[in-house]
Amino acid sequence: MPPVKFAKLTEKGFSQPVYFNDATFSRANFSRATFYNKAYFSGAQFYDKANFDQATFYDEALFTVATFFQLASFGGATFFQLANFIGATFSQANFPVATFCQLVDFSGAKFSNEANFNHSKFSNEANFTGAIFPSKKGKI
Repeated sequence: MPPVKFAKLTEKGFSQPVYFNDATFSRANFSRATFYNKAYFSGAQFYDKANFDQATFYDEALFTVATFFQLASFGGATFFQLANFIGATFSQANFPVATFCQLVDFSGAKFSNEANFNHSKFSNEANFTGAIFPSKKGKI
């Protein structure tokens, strides 16, 4: 599949399932997008910033083994159902003020730099089993 050079789908509403499994994005902007059905991004590769700021996911959001080579930004995003990031790889993860209403699963995820979850709300289980975070040598 050829890479998507730039996907700008800001403020769009998706009533049907969205299938971006194994897609390759140079840049992706889904800020303020609304996903009313399942959003499949499993195995997707984002080579530049992936912007999901203030996106709303009413059904499952599946980012299993997705790779974010630059900033993955989900600031203010709302996940009403399962948010699945199992095995995802993040260069920079930004989830401030995100809301997770059901299970959010980051098990086995790899974070190369600090992950920002400041002021995020977890209403149900948050699974970080086996997730890898960067070490801070010399800091406690």
